[in-house]
Amino acid sequence: MAIESLALGKPVLSTPVGGLVNIVDNEVGKICLTDDDYITELEKLLNNQEYYNEKHINALNKARKIENINEYMGELKNIYNSILKSKKVSK
Repeated sequence: MAIESLALGKPVLSTPVGGLVNIVDNEVGKICLTDDDYITELEKLLNNQEYYNEKHINALNKARKIENINEYMGELKNIYNSILKSKKVSK
């Protein structure tokens, strides 16, 4: 859903899980570590139009960069493989 949101120009707020850390950054949204992070960022997005517009444009640009389906599928494959490897190591 993160890539789809970026494609719509919507800033993405997320926790640092899975492949999201490879997609979401401070240019297009924010990786939030606490509830306060979410609240602070949401307030800033809702109350500062210039800040929102910057993240909106960056989100659209990032989505265009990852629009290439082959690159996208390759990135997903790498993410899944890294998750599988980390699960095998932790067993």
